[in-house]
Amino acid sequence: MNGSLPTLETLKDQARRLRAGLDADGGGIFTRGNVTLDNSTVSGNSTAGTDSQGGGIAAEGFVSATASTVSGNATTSRGGDGGGISAIGNISLTNTTVSGNTTTGNNSDGAGVY
Repeated sequence: MNGSLPTLETLKDQARRLRAGLDADGGGIFTRGNVTLDNSTVSGNSTAGTDSQGGGIAAEGFVSATASTVSGNATTSRGGDGGGISAIGNISLTNTTVSGNTTTGNNSDGAGVY
């Protein structure tokens, strides 16, 4: 590292990823706990693989988002629920946009939120 901090755009580009394989949950964020977003963007992530949940976010707990955007995320295989957000616990969205997320496999539900 040359001593300089990465830009926000660099961090966003590095965060975009694809998770693939059976139960490959959380293309952007995966946690066995809770997720709290504040003034954040989760975009351009995906999962591919049977029963892969949460193209953008997969949480086994509570998801809370304030003044945030979850967009352009996808699940692409059978049983891939929650293109944007998949959570086992409650989901609380305040002044948050969830748009342009997709699910494209058989038996896949909740393109935005599941």
